[in-house]
Amino acid sequence: MLVAFVLMIILERVMYLTNVYVHVRGFFNIMGNLRTKSLEKALFLHQGYHDSHTSSEVNCMSNVDNVSRLVTWNFPYAFAHFVGIVAAGFYLVKANLKIGGGVVIFIGFSERILPHSSKKEDDKTTSMSEKVNGWRGGP
Repeated sequence: MLVAFVLMIILERVMYLTNVYVHVRGFFNIMGNLRTKSLEKALFLHQGYHDSHTSSEVNCMSNVDNVSRLVTWNFPYAFAHFVGIVAAGFYLVKANLKIGGGVVIFIGFSERILPHSSKKEDDKTTSMSEKVNGWRGGP
C-alpha cells in the first residue's frame, strides 16, 4: 500500500512537470505569434496614427505577455481546478449522499460569498491604476 502511494505521488509530480513543460512551450509559441501579428499591425498603420500617438503607445500594442499567459496558464489551470472540484463533489456524493451533499452545498454557498471580497480588491486595484494612468496622462 505504501509503495502504491509513493508511486502515485511520483506519477503526480511527473504529470505536473509535463503539464508545465507543455504550458511553457505553448506560452512561447503563442507569444511569438502574437508579437509578430502586433508588429505587422503597427507597421501597416497609417502615418497619421504614428504622428498622433507617442512611441510608448505604439509599443504598447506589442505587449502581448498578459494575453499569452492568460491563454496558456490561467485558462487551463482554471479548467483543471473546475474538473477536480466537480470530480471530488461527484465522488463525495457517491460515497455518502448526506455528507457529500452537505459538503457540496457548503462549498457552493461559500463560493458565492467569498468572491465579493475579491471583487472589492479588484475595484480598488482598478481605481488606483486609473488614478496612476490619469496622473501620467495615459489613456
